[in-house]
Amino acid sequence: MMGSGQARRVLIVSCDRVLLQDAVAAFERLGDDVRSADSYQDGRLRLRAQPFDWLVADVQLRDFNGIQLAWLARHLWPQIEVAVLARTVDLVWQREAEHAGAEYLTVPASAEALVEYTRRPAALRRTSLYADAAILGSLSRRTCVTERIGPASRN
Repeated sequence: MMGSGQARRVLIVSCDRVLLQDAVAAFERLGDDVRSADSYQDGRLRLRAQPFDWLVADVQLRDFNGIQLAWLARHLWPQIEVAVLARTVDLVWQREAEHAGAEYLTVPASAEALVEYTRRPAALRRTSLYADAAILGSLSRRTCVTERIGPASRN
């Protein structure tokens, strides 16, 4: 995976062509090595072919969903960071994303804001997003996973 001074390897999976194009362009502008896929199947093939530092996937991917892709990514590459993007708050999907080791984020968000969010150290992403909710649009406490919660630590 990413070493010092190397470009991050990012896989973006979305059926939304505008989101996909904007996100790819924003990540590339900052020097990231970006691959894209417009379906679960294509994303799965890309994940199996090579390691990535980040997976950014829509929660809704036609016949499958981004959470299923998150499970696969974390199985194949345990160190990968994963963000699942949703257009609405769904507490079931949020919980499933949590269990898959992914961060659940709501859109709309600018592609630049998404890139900046992924560039923050993990500890800062999970603690400062509430204080800096503007980074991804109008996020609220209920629309984003800010820490990974294991089964033993759930309330």
